Order: sequence, then C-alpha cells, then structure tokens
Amino acid sequence: MYRDSPQGLRKMDYCNGVQGFINFATSIPRNFTDGGIRCPCRKCKNLKFLHQDVVMMHLLTKGFMQDYLCWYAHGELFVPNESMVERAVGSTSSASNMHEVGNENSNPYRNMVMDAMRMSEGNASEFPNIEEEPNADTTRFFDLLKDSDEPLWDGYTNHCKLSAVAQVFTIKSNYWKTNLLRHNLDVMHIEKNVFENIFNTVMDVKGKTKDNIKARLDVALFCNRKNMELVCDGSQVAKPRASFVLEKNAQLLVYKWLKSLRFPDGHASNISRLVNTEECRLYGMKSHDCHVFMQTLIPLAFRDLLPKGIWDALTEISHFFRDICSSKLNVDHIERLEKNIVETICKLEMIFPPSFFDSMEHLPVHLPFEVKVGGPVQYRWMYPFERLDITVAMTFIIKCFYFYFNVFN
Repeated sequence: MYRDSPQGLRKMDYCNGVQGFINFATSIPRNFTDGGIRCPCRKCKNLKFLHQDVVMMHLLTKGFMQDYLCWYAHGELFVPNESMVERAVGSTSSASNMHEVGNENSNPYRNMVMDAMRMSEGNASEFPNIEEEPNADTTRFFDLLKDSDEPLWDGYTNHCKLSAVAQVFTIKSNYWKTNLLRHNLDVMHIEKNVFENIFNTVMDVKGKTKDNIKARLDVALFCNRKNMELVCDGSQVAKPRASFVLEKNAQLLVYKWLKSLRFPDGHASNISRLVNTEECRLYGMKSHDCHVFMQTLIPLAFRDLLPKGIWDALTEISHFFRDICSSKLNVDHIERLEKNIVETICKLEMIFPPSFFDSMEHLPVHLPFEVKVGGPVQYRWMYPFERLDITVAMTFIIKCFYFYFNVFN
C-alpha cells in the first residue's frame, strides 16, 4: 500500500490499507489522547493528535510519513526487516555513511526515536542552544538519539547500539513465541512456601500466620463471613477463632506427635529435633523437610483435629504435590491434576482469608502443564543445586540432557 505515494487520487488497495490502519489504531484504547490519535501523515509525522476522520483525510491526501512501515507509535510490535536494517546500519562497503553529517533521515532508528519522543529534526536541533539544565525526558531523548548513531563499538559500523538492541528484542520475542516452557517454575520453592503458609496459619504461629488483624479487616471488606470479622467490645478488639485454626491443646498434641516421630533412614531428616514443644514452634525447617511434611504428614497431623471439609481440602493439596512429583506420569493423570488443582484452590479460597493467597498459592495451577511439556519435576527443580556440590550438579545436568535426547529423539 505504501507504493501509492504520488499526490492525487489513490488506488483502492491504498484506501483499504488506510482503513485498516484506522481500524487498528482505534482498536487500542491507549492510542487515544485528547480525543484523537497520532497522525502519521507526511506533515504531522505522529506529532499531532487528531480525530480519526481527520487522520484518514490526511493519509489519503498527503500519504504516510517516510519509513513508517511498522506502526510502532500506534501499538504494533517494532520488528525491523532486512531492508530497514540495511538502511540503518549499511553494508560493509557503505556502513560509514550511516554516521555522515546530514544523513540522519536515512536512519530509521533515529526516526523511530523522533516519533516516539514526539520530536522532529527542527525542534530537536533547538535543544543544544538551551542554557538551562535539561530535564529527565530531554536527557533520555538525547541518549536514545546518540545510541541510534553511535556504533556498537569503536571501529564496528555494521550496527549502531539501538539497532543491536532492536534485533536482540526481535530474537527474544520470536524465542518466547515458540517456547512452550517459558518459566520452568521451581516446584521445590513453591511446595515449601505453600506448606509454610498452611502450617503457620493452621497452627496460629505468631508473626507468620496469614490470619492476622489485617486479614480480618480484609474479610470484613471483601468476604461474607460474619463469624470471622473482628468484634469490638468498648475499647478492645477481639479476633474470633477461625474454624481452620487449631486450639492450643490441639496444637500441643501436634507438636508432641512430631517430637516423637521417627522416619526410615534416608527418607527424611530428624524432624523431631526441630520441634520446640514449650514454645509450640518449628525451627530450622529446610526445603526437604517441608517436602516430606507437605506430601506425607499434613493429612496425618490434622486428620482428627480439623473439620472434615477443611481436612479434605488440605489433603487434596497434599496429594497434588505428591502426584506432581511422581517419577512416572501419564497424560490422562496430568490432565486430571490440571482440572482438580483448580477446584482445590477454590476450596482453599472458601476456607482461608484473602491474605492467605499470595502468588505462591496460585502457581500450582500451572505445574501440570509444565510437567506435560517439560517432563518430571525431578529433572527441573532446585534440589540438585542446593543440596549437592557443583561437580555432582553438573553431572546431574548432563544426565538430564541424555534423558531428554533419548526421549524426544
């Protein structure tokens, strides 16, 4: 559509292209400023905000501004094509022309900075004569302008700094577009944080429980749970005990049970030495201790102490982590986990206050998909790196590569 540049009557494909541009620009709310959108015609050059009908008239009569092939000022992702990069950085024989005086208009990256900062060559040249200290926006503008003309390093003229950054972002965007396993969430830390939130809240650990005064104020604002709201009695404020919080006698029973607990050799550390029955608290819990407690002990510790509905929800989240950490999983099982974990999180939301749910409580929803794409979590979590030395960890990584190579090839 851009080839139809002469003044006068426009061809139908150009008119259709202008209509497509107007539709695209008006479909993004953030493009509107003072009731109009940027006008990319040859005269306005994205410096003026006009009504969409006026913008269409300008484009039909004046045409698009030079080199505005990608509508980056209107929300389109800037991806430089080969011709733009060639004009911006030049070939080996003519690369030095990019930095010649008076040749700025041939550099699309310089034009991109001008358009993004709502500048033109005319008003940009006025800034160096200003005696006062430039503000932050002006400093940022000149830094970007300098990067659009400065070579990547001394003696290398194939790329300017801005063009190199643009190409890196292009490669990164293409990588994220095709990469299925984008985050590789660490199950070890997710499991540890979920366990600590559950245990500290159920056991009402001072300073660590999610059921505090601020949480009860949130309940009054966002939830319909009258039995959990703060009770004001004159000058005192009382916090009613929630159904998911154990009484002091029940808490002491749990800590005494943990104090007498013994595991098979190699299964877990000696958790009994981490228990302080006098202060009713656990000290020095490591990630693997939380791993064992989350998957094995939570259903046993709270079985006869919590109401059945609450115990069922905690048992479901415990079994979820146990199943997701299995060394063998089939697709049907993973899809069931993917469906069930959403329901389990909803059950927990009906039990605990809103403050219980930080980002860690929602990350388990994504774990089944990552297992389906990336394989068992044992090859992707942090235990080898935090528990073993670097030599053993690197050997483990090499074995993982061999595993994936044999499975997927």
